[in-house]
Amino acid sequence: MSLRVSGKNLDLGEVLRSQAEERLAAAVEKYFDGGFSGHVTVERDGPDFKTECSVHLDSGSTMNVSATAGDAYASLNHAIDRISKQLRRNKRKRDDHSAHVDGGLRGAADDVSDFDEEGIDPGTSSALIAEPLTQVAVMSMAHAVAALERNGGASMLFRNVGTRRFNYIYRRADGHIGWIDLSENATASRDQPTAAQSDTRMSAPVS
Repeated sequence: MSLRVSGKNLDLGEVLRSQAEERLAAAVEKYFDGGFSGHVTVERDGPDFKTECSVHLDSGSTMNVSATAGDAYASLNHAIDRISKQLRRNKRKRDDHSAHVDGGLRGAADDVSDFDEEGIDPGTSSALIAEPLTQVAVMSMAHAVAALERNGGASMLFRNVGTRRFNYIYRRADGHIGWIDLSENATASRDQPTAAQSDTRMSAPVS
């Protein structure tokens, strides 16, 4: 762990510095098992205090937040709360990818979109909604990948226009797009990236 806490034209004092180190380290360790580095900067922002917080995980993910409040401690607390929410979402996405790699499929109803800065904890407030399969869009694989890229989602369920089977695509931890054929007649899941879906930065045709 490499963590730097500093004040910009401001003497933080040992109490605030220690609180920043302890709270940020606890937030990261709650949602991530590996190493990390980060920094916290507190500065005057007019009559208020502004805290900027950045965390880089060994997995490659980087999170940046800022918060402003009437005193330095409140500003720090708001920033730590926001970085904690980003860390929680990051852990959820890693868990989703791990479940797919292990052969588990949570289903499209478990696809959780990002919350705003004041997001709701899905562990206490989200509802599980059953969606009829008649509402699943019919499209080609190329158009499904393009739609996933365009919407920035984590996964997508659709009916393949060519085979009429239900297909599921999702973002893998390595950055590629995973593909699973959900048909009863499918004998194996197609989880290896193909030329049509190997790079999430590709441009797929959109009708």
